[in-house]
Amino acid sequence: MAKYGPRVNLDSSHSLTLRDHIGRMMHIYYQTTDSHMKIEGMYDLVMTEVEQPLLEATLVYTNGNLSQASSILGLSRNMLRKKLQRYGMYPQI
Repeated sequence: MAKYGPRVNLDSSHSLTLRDHIGRMMHIYYQTTDSHMKIEGMYDLVMTEVEQPLLEATLVYTNGNLSQASSILGLSRNMLRKKLQRYGMYPQI
């Protein structure tokens, strides 16, 4: 197991784009949500749910190299550190 999470085994779905995967999961989410439930704040929910796995996967990809990860993510190293601290991930580095 990698330091920041498991490597993922690719199957036939690897040819789908990130957008395809997210769109598919959003359709599944809406289809399986109780139709009587009031849905609000979906944008913030999705952004929160996506950010931590994005950071984790990027750190796995860069073997924990913050400079490389910040470059890939388009964030300053300081901003990346703040985001990692928010999720309790910074002390692990």
